Amino acid sequence: MMSSPSAPPTDPSATEGAPDDRGEPRTFDLTHGSPPPELLDQMARADAVNTRLRRSGRELAFVLSADGCSLQIELRDETGRVLRTLSLSEAIDVAEGGPLPA
Repeated sequence: MMSSPSAPPTDPSATEGAPDDRGEPRTFDLTHGSPPPELLDQMARADAVNTRLRRSGRELAFVLSADGCSLQIELRDETGRVLRTLSLSEAIDVAEGGPLPA
């Protein structure tokens, strides 16, 4: 399972409905029925990586470090046991289809 913790926005202008630079409430165009094609392509690639990991009995997890100051990328087995922490370059290699780290 790929996961990523996220904190609520601290920038008040990032809040839905917050006024824009002119003081007007923001509006959202909900008339489009699906995400843009580029996003769908990215989602498909992420799903392919996830499928490959699961077939090998592994998953990636994105977690905050113990001190809460940085993000760590963990390689886990199918039970959720941490096998090792990956470097950013190793995680990118996996995402690009490279070999899974031992």
